[in-house]
Amino acid sequence: MNLWMTCLIQHYKRMKDRWPDDRLLVVFDIDGTILDTRHVVLDLLKSYDEVHGTNVFNNLGLVDITTHEDQGEGILSGTGISINEATNIVRWYESQQWDLHTMLESHKPFSGVMELIQWFQHQDNTYVGLNTGRSENLRDETLCSLNRTWEEATPIFTNELLFMNSFDWGQVEQSKVSGIQQFQESNYKIVAMIDNEPSNLAAISHWDSAGEIMLLHADTIFKGARDLLPTGTVSGNVYDLTGIS
Repeated sequence: MNLWMTCLIQHYKRMKDRWPDDRLLVVFDIDGTILDTRHVVLDLLKSYDEVHGTNVFNNLGLVDITTHEDQGEGILSGTGISINEATNIVRWYESQQWDLHTMLESHKPFSGVMELIQWFQHQDNTYVGLNTGRSENLRDETLCSLNRTWEEATPIFTNELLFMNSFDWGQVEQSKVSGIQQFQESNYKIVAMIDNEPSNLAAISHWDSAGEIMLLHADTIFKGARDLLPTGTVSGNVYDLTGIS
């Protein structure tokens, strides 16, 4: 098992020993943490070519996606596309990004993450929560697409343990803290928060003065500066279950 997963499991077991009668909760962000959002970017750009009869992205592959999914202009930088065409592509991309069809077809989890989530859910008195910067109005689509990625009869994610952003996009950090607060007010003992955005983890660290919540950084594609990560944050990007017992 790699370092960040080892740290997470060891911390979980310590919390389990310390709070044997409490409901323990491991909290995950969604985009860039559970879901590999490069697939969304790639699929939408390929779809742009299909819909518009162009061949701008013929040679684009998954490894070529290195920019955050919300930074449309950055995704197209260095492609040689004219300003006018880039504007049209970004406008079309943004109009399709949260379409239900896109979410169902392009939202793909990182290897191993769903198995990790299920492992926690199979432990006694242990639960998995979602704390996302996605807008509250995407709740139904989010649950539908996430549970479809698992492709089993029993939903792995539930409405009760999904906290979404009721603020605007500029207040994601505040929303993340509110999510942690709501879970605690619902009598969950929070084990860890896993997120790919350093600023979200920084906000939770500032709020959690006791330092009981373990912070894990999904080192994938993110917008914020890495140096915002709080001291003690453990980073990784491979959900390796080898050695978990």
